[in-house]
Amino acid sequence: MSHQTFNTKWANAIQDLTTQLQLEYLPVEGEELPLDGSKPPPPKPIELTFDNQAVVYVKYLQIYNSLEAAYDQLVHPQKRESVFKVLESTLVRLIEMKHQLLSPPFNPRPTSRYLALDEVVTDLKLPSGALVPRVPRYFVDHPSVADLLEIKIGRLEHWLRTFKNTVVEDDLLDPRDPFQETMSVEDAIRLIQKNERGRSGIVKAKMVAEWRKDALKKEARQKQSQEKSETEDLLELQMHGVTLISAHWKGLVARRRIAEKRRQELQFLGMTAPPRPPVDYPSLAEQNRQKRKKQQEEALREFEKALETSTADIREKEAVDIMADLKDERRKWYLEYRRQAGTFPKEYELFYTKDEPPPVEEEEDPKKKKDEKKKEPKKDNKKKKKGEEDIEPVEQQVGPSGAVIKIKESIDEYMSTWKGRDESRNFDQRHDPALTRATVRPTVEEEIRQQVDALIKEELENLINMYEKAKDKKKKGGKKKGKKGGKKKGGKGKKEKKWCIAQGLIGNKEDLFPDLVKDGILKKIKPVHLSQFYGEFAFLGASQRYCPPTAPPPPPPDPSQPSKDIYEYVVPPSAGMVKQLLVENVILPLGSDYIRQRAPFACRSLLLYGSKNTGKSFLARAIATEVGALFFDLSPQVIEGLYTQPKTGAALLVHKTFLVAQECAPAVIYMDQVDQIFAASKKKKKGEEGGDNAPNRIKKELVNHLKQIKKAGPDNTSQDRILFIGCTTQPYADHVDTKELLSFFEEKVWLTFPDYPSRVFLWKQFMKDRGVSIEPLNFPLSNLAHVSEGYPAGSIKQAVDHVLTDRRIQSITRRPLELSEFVGPLSRTSYCWPEEWKQLRDFDHSATGEKDVQDKKRAGDAGGDDKGKKDDKKKKKK
Repeated sequence: MSHQTFNTKWANAIQDLTTQLQLEYLPVEGEELPLDGSKPPPPKPIELTFDNQAVVYVKYLQIYNSLEAAYDQLVHPQKRESVFKVLESTLVRLIEMKHQLLSPPFNPRPTSRYLALDEVVTDLKLPSGALVPRVPRYFVDHPSVADLLEIKIGRLEHWLRTFKNTVVEDDLLDPRDPFQETMSVEDAIRLIQKNERGRSGIVKAKMVAEWRKDALKKEARQKQSQEKSETEDLLELQMHGVTLISAHWKGLVARRRIAEKRRQELQFLGMTAPPRPPVDYPSLAEQNRQKRKKQQEEALREFEKALETSTADIREKEAVDIMADLKDERRKWYLEYRRQAGTFPKEYELFYTKDEPPPVEEEEDPKKKKDEKKKEPKKDNKKKKKGEEDIEPVEQQVGPSGAVIKIKESIDEYMSTWKGRDESRNFDQRHDPALTRATVRPTVEEEIRQQVDALIKEELENLINMYEKAKDKKKKGGKKKGKKGGKKKGGKGKKEKKWCIAQGLIGNKEDLFPDLVKDGILKKIKPVHLSQFYGEFAFLGASQRYCPPTAPPPPPPDPSQPSKDIYEYVVPPSAGMVKQLLVENVILPLGSDYIRQRAPFACRSLLLYGSKNTGKSFLARAIATEVGALFFDLSPQVIEGLYTQPKTGAALLVHKTFLVAQECAPAVIYMDQVDQIFAASKKKKKGEEGGDNAPNRIKKELVNHLKQIKKAGPDNTSQDRILFIGCTTQPYADHVDTKELLSFFEEKVWLTFPDYPSRVFLWKQFMKDRGVSIEPLNFPLSNLAHVSEGYPAGSIKQAVDHVLTDRRIQSITRRPLELSEFVGPLSRTSYCWPEEWKQLRDFDHSATGEKDVQDKKRAGDAGGDDKGKKDDKKKKKK
C-alpha cells in the first residue's frame, strides 16, 4: 500500500472521532421548532441505554483499529507522533466505555464480565471479527521496546547456555504422547504372544484359501473347454472395443501435445502472456510491512539528528535574546511590586501568579450553620444485622472524560497542522524542518527560563539583604530556629515495617536473574499470538447471556426428566468474548504505562480454569508474547524441592521472582495447577512429611506480594506491570479453599470445549495450518464436527497433527482423506466428560457472583410470598 492509503485511514479516523465527540458532548435531545412561531418545548434528556452506548463503543473500536493500522505503517516521524497521541487516548476511552457498559445501569447481567454485541454488529452490518480489538503492535515493535526486549532475551539465552539448560522454546504442553501407551514388560510380552498367535492363524487361513482357489480354478478350466466355441465370438468383440479405446486415447494425447507446442510458440513470439505463478498474499503483505518498518527507522534517525541540530542552532542564535527578554520581564515585575507594596517580593513564585485574580472568601452566616445542624439526621447507633448493610451505589461518569479532552486536543492539532498540508514533493515522507524547530523551541525556552529564574531569584535575595536587612532581621532569626527544630524532628524517622521476611536476606540483586534461570523458573517460551486462539463468533450471544435470570423455564420434552431453569446458568463465553476481555482488561494495561495510569481497571491476577487441552497455557504464552514480557513459572512441579528452608524458603522464592519481574517489567508469572497452591490448610500430624516442600507453602507470600502491585491509577509505575496467571483443571476439588482462590484472582475466565460452528472452523483451520485445504463437498466436515462434540480445541489439534503427517499429505491426491482416519486418534485424546463440565459450570456460577445474585432474588421473592400469605390470614380472621 502507498503512503496515501494510511494518510487516508488517519483522516477518516479523525473524522469519525469528531462525530463521536459530538455524541460525547451532546447534553440533550434535539426537538423540531413549531411552525406557528411559538416557543419550542423544553428539550428532553437523552435516555442512555445499553444499545446506544454499545453502538458508541463499537464505533470507538473501529476507529482504534484504523488508527493502529495507520500508526504501524506510516513512515513520516512527526505524523506518527501525532497519531500515537490520539491512539493512546482512544484506547483509554475504549476501556472506559467497556467499563461503563459492564456497570449495573447499562449491563443487563451485572455479574457478567463479557459483552455480547452480536445484535449491534448485525444492525451495523459489520463482519463478525470487528469486535475483537487488535493488540497494539507498538508494544513490541517500537524501537526502544524492541531493543530492551532483545537485550532481555539475549541475557536469558546466555544464562541458559551457561547452566547447560536447553535453549529450545518451551510450549508448556504435557510431554507425554497421548497416542503412545505406556506398558510393563509383562504386558508387552503378552501382547507380542497374542499377535504371534494371530499371525500364525492368519497364515494357516491363507493356505486353506489358496487350496480352495486352486480347486475352483480346476473346475473352471473344465467348464471352459466345454464352452470354448462360445468364447471365440466374445474375443472378437473385446478386440474391437480395445481398438476404439486406444484410438480415442491416442487422439487425445496428440491434441494435447499439439496444443502445448502451439502455446510455447506463441509465448516465444511474444503473442501470449506466460501463466502467473500463485501469489501468497499474506506473506507479501508481511514483506511490504517489513520494508516500511526499515523506512520508518531511517526516517526516525534523520528526525532525531534534525532535532539535535535545531536545538543547537536555537541555543546558538536565539538563546541570548530569549534570556534578555525574560530577565527584563522579571526585573520590571519586582520593581513594580516594590513601587506598589514598598518592599521587594519575598517569594519569587509570586511572579507566576501575578495575573491570577485573588481568591474570594465567602463569609458564612452563623444562622445558616445552626439551621444545617438542626436539619442533620440523628445517627442510628444500633448495630445492623448481617445482610442489612447499606451498599453505596457506584457513581458512573457519563459524558466527557479526560480521555475525551485529549482526543479533542489531538483533533485540533490535526486540523491546524496536517489537514490540507501540501506534501506533493515529500515522496519519501521525511520530517518537516519548520515543525521540527517549532517542536524544539519550547524545550529550549524552558531550559533558558529555569536558568533565568535561578539568576533572578539570587538577584532578588541580594536586593532584599541590601535594602531590607534591618527590617526583617528578627523574622529571619525566628525562622532559622524553627528550621533547626524541624531538622531535629525530621532526623528521627520511623522504620518501615517489613511485609516480607526475605527483604533483608538478599544481598546482590544482580545474582537473582541467573539464580531463577538455574532453578528453571525463568523460561524461554515458544511465542504464539492471540489471533491463533481460534473460535467462531457467537451469533446468539445476546439472547443467551442477557435473558432475564428469573424467567420461567420451558416445559421439558420428556415428562419423566426433571425440568431445569435454562436461565439459571450463564452459557460459557465464546472465543471472541475471551479474546476481547483479555485484550481490554489484561493486555492493554500490561503493555502501556499511559493506559495503566488512566484506565479504570488493570488486571493484576488472572485465573484460567477449564478441562484439559482448552488453551489455558496457550493464552498465558500469548499474553506474554503480545506485550514482550518475560515468563516466570512457579508451578508446583517446577518449585518442588526448591527453597525448602523451614521459615525463609517460601519467602525467598517468591520475593526473588517478584524482584526480577519488577526489574524486567512487563512480566508474566505463571502457575499451573494453582489449585494445589490454594489447598485448604490442615493441621500437620506427627511424622507427616511435605510441610516445607508442599506447594501451598508459598500461598501467604503470593498474597502479600500481589498486594504490593498497585492498582490502576496515576501512581502506577513501570514496575507495576506484572501479571499473575493461574491455571487449573480442578477448581472445584474438595481440597481447594475456594474463598481464598476467588479473592486472590481479579479476573476469572472459563475455557470450555467449542460449540458446533467453532468445531467446524477449528477442523478446517488446523488442516489448513498443515497445508491441506478441505472442500465441504468432498469431505464430511459436518459429521466430523458432530463426532468431536465434547473434545476441546487442543484435542482436535492433536488428532489433526497425528493424522496429517508429511507422508500422508504427499499421498492425499492418490488417497483422499476419510472420516475414519480422524475418529480413532481423536478418541485417544482428552475429553470433557459431562460430570466434569457440570462441576466446572457450578464453579463458574459461584465465581462470577451469579449464584449469590439469584439466591438473594429468590430469598426476596420467598419473603414477599410469605408476607402476602400472612396478610391473607389476617383478613380471614377479621
